[in-house]
Amino acid sequence: MGFVMITVDDTTAWSYWLNGLMIDASYQGKGYGKATIESVIRYIKENYYNSRCLNLTVCADNGAARKLYEKLGFSETGEVYDDEIVYRFVF
Repeated sequence: MGFVMITVDDTTAWSYWLNGLMIDASYQGKGYGKATIESVIRYIKENYYNSRCLNLTVCADNGAARKLYEKLGFSETGEVYDDEIVYRFVF
């Protein structure tokens, strides 16, 4: 159905990254992505007390994902890695 991968930014003790999130095409649009991201946010809050933010990157042309991230409280940072826009959720 899908997978998620999170990591800590090894240059800090408080910055985390959602490095990968994939939902199989046949399950997209059914709320699984939203539920997964909410679970990741909750997991980090409950287990990593000095966490300040969760970052991710998204392709500029992936409007559906960008809309979902913004709806969940992520904001663009103004940074770009390769061709992907960096978003950040602040705890």
